[in-house]
Amino acid sequence: MGTDIHSLAQIKKGKKWETVDAGIGGDDRNYDTFAVLADVRNGRGFAGCVTSDAWPVIAQPRGIPEDMNDCDDTDRLGDHSFSWLTLAEIETFWETLKGNQHKTFGCISVPQFKNLMLHKEIPQSWSGGIGGGGVNLVDLSDQENLSELEIKRLTKDATHVRASWLRPVEESCWGLVKIIEHLRSIAADNKVKPEEVRFVFGFDS
Repeated sequence: MGTDIHSLAQIKKGKKWETVDAGIGGDDRNYDTFAVLADVRNGRGFAGCVTSDAWPVIAQPRGIPEDMNDCDDTDRLGDHSFSWLTLAEIETFWETLKGNQHKTFGCISVPQFKNLMLHKEIPQSWSGGIGGGGVNLVDLSDQENLSELEIKRLTKDATHVRASWLRPVEESCWGLVKIIEHLRSIAADNKVKPEEVRFVFGFDS
């Protein structure tokens, strides 16, 4: 079962917030972004499988803003983990995060694992978990600097390997990059400050 985000953007006019756009950044499914925004799917996938190290979180879910309780816009926001953040808050957090690397866990084929370990070739596709007939999965996610001989021995009867590798934060949180770009465009178009742009969102699963 997957999780999706539903969002809208508001700008502050006087003392009120006005909705000006929806589907910020495309409302793309990017679990690393969900983790950073509201601690949703933070390092865990379906059935609790570990997908990454836990991410720092901008803020725990704050709920729907009080001044939106009677607003039809709330119908767009899914059914759980409602929250909101200003563009200023997101930008401040992103400055502390970008440029770093983050550990990802995944199940990959034996050839992918050999390329990762021997040639530092980062997998471009993987799954959180794998099973079924004909699948023999070995967990080598905590082992580093294996020799070619050790890799051959440990994966002799395996079809897949549970492994870990580092990815640039910008690559892992590509959804957040898109959200920031969209919100900045809204701020520029409406000639408002980052603290006067509010990103409101929720999730469904």
